[in-house]
Amino acid sequence: MKEVCSKYGTVQACKLSMGFNQSGQQISLGKATVAYANTDEASQAMQKLYFENALGDYIQIDFYQSREARIAHDA
Repeated sequence: MKEVCSKYGTVQACKLSMGFNQSGQQISLGKATVAYANTDEASQAMQKLYFENALGDYIQIDFYQSREARIAHDA
């Protein structure tokens, strides 16, 4: 996922959501959180990646929050 997202800017963090299947094996839940170096890169990535076919599935963007909003929320 980081490789796919890096085409549109500097990825500072990329975290895949993981879970377990019925056999107890760890699997991807098909969701990820990606943080870009700045708002412009994040905006460009959102526009370019939305519904891009990558890693065997289409990318959907559900939520975007600026760094300032995240910091204010965590305070």
